[in-house]
Amino acid sequence: FYFCAKDTSGASNIGVAVADSPIGPYTAMPEPLMTVEMCKKQNVSMGQAIDPSIFTDEDGTSYLLFGNGAAAVVKLNEDMVSVDLSTLQNYRGAREFREAITVTKRNGIYHFTWSCDDTGSENYHVNYGTSDSLYGPIQYQYTVLEKRPEQDILGTGHHCILQIPDKDEYYIVYHRFFTPLTYFSDGKGFHRETCIDVLRFDEATGLMLPATPTLEGVSVRTLGKEPQQPEITPGWDGTEPEEDETVPQPTKPALAEADSQKKSIFAGRLLGIFAVVAIAAAALLAWRKRLHRKK
Repeated sequence: FYFCAKDTSGASNIGVAVADSPIGPYTAMPEPLMTVEMCKKQNVSMGQAIDPSIFTDEDGTSYLLFGNGAAAVVKLNEDMVSVDLSTLQNYRGAREFREAITVTKRNGIYHFTWSCDDTGSENYHVNYGTSDSLYGPIQYQYTVLEKRPEQDILGTGHHCILQIPDKDEYYIVYHRFFTPLTYFSDGKGFHRETCIDVLRFDEATGLMLPATPTLEGVSVRTLGKEPQQPEITPGWDGTEPEEDETVPQPTKPALAEADSQKKSIFAGRLLGIFAVVAIAAAALLAWRKRLHRKK
């Protein structure tokens, strides 16, 4: 679990914590995974060491992408809680980069996306570029996520991209100004809602298409489970009744018979309990009589 935190001096760092389960509990490593000082020692430009994004390439090697004011990448060691500083370097070509860089690989091409402007601005948006190498340089393409004022959708940024496993299906998850916009009078960029929308690629060019932020989002999707079949009950043929079709209800005689059966079962169980108690009492009385004769 990779996260942002400030040290005692107020500097922002990237930390990492581990757990045996995705839901925790997590134990943080005692030292930061990445700091601005570590970047300076490697002559890597960095405003704040924030916004970690983890990418695992096809060969199983994982990398940390991060940055504020400048974007950078570094290889993670196999333990996933330390980095190989000899691989740390800045990205070139991330136009208007502010923060939150991430990468998606598709058909051998690395698709980079990053946030621009400021989270407090309604123009906060996501730019896009491509490269044949994870280390760049990045060829800038265009903006792939931006505001829709006519829908009161503003400040769309700080995203991640989700691919459905083993499918050519993608979604973009991001935050934007809380809606309705009139709910807060100020600080709208700090009152946020988290959103998810569909992300597609152009089959002809292979490039990521601009995403359309919506008020509806996407429908529920459950992964890893086959659709559950309804449990078949006696007298049901597996079809649902039409809207104007009345679902058959038990008749009064049937209900009375069922109630009578329940009462009979209850009475039988009650008599059984009395019988057990009576036998136990008789046995106890006989034992006491034998004990008295011996005395």
